[in-house]
Amino acid sequence: MNINFTGIKNPGYYAINMYPARTYDDTRVQYSEDKYIAAKYLTMELTDDFNGKDLSEYKTKLKQSNLGNLINSINPNFLNFGILKGELPADKGTYFVINGTAIELEDEHLPIISFIAQKLGQLKNDTNSVIVDKDYYKSDIAANSLMLGRDIRDDYNYYENPLEDLKRYHNLDIISDGAEKMLQLLDNKMMEYLDIPPEKRK
Repeated sequence: MNINFTGIKNPGYYAINMYPARTYDDTRVQYSEDKYIAAKYLTMELTDDFNGKDLSEYKTKLKQSNLGNLINSINPNFLNFGILKGELPADKGTYFVINGTAIELEDEHLPIISFIAQKLGQLKNDTNSVIVDKDYYKSDIAANSLMLGRDIRDDYNYYENPLEDLKRYHNLDIISDGAEKMLQLLDNKMMEYLDIPPEKRK
């Protein structure tokens, strides 16, 4: 049996709504529930294999985008991509984060943005050929790589089961759905950046 790998390994998808808060009398108080920032993160390990050189292309695109120093701090073969969508009344913007660093959408960054869009498209359309290591989701690397350096297990109370959620965050069906949502946000932002009017967008 022939298996065609995509060059993507151990992907994970994590989405969270982040609510602004303030401290009042030494107590952290959350603002209203309709004011938040929606954050979506997708992480993946890239490889070079007989079907392509995704890892090499990724590092080349980072350099071409003048972002060669944005190497993933957990594993240089990892790509962590985040989209923050402002829902606050004063901020309806969309922001990109690559390996923990926010970047502006500008011409010099288009090579890596286009590469990321391609990888999102692959995960949206075909997860059957994605390599997944058995029990990867149980590792410290998995827990720390979704939000890059922040162990999401720290957000759980004693009665919750972070391991079950980590397993779900690495489920290929959920990853495919998440990649589709992120690709739509990315496409919308690109159309806006290229000044394509809404009526001419797909």
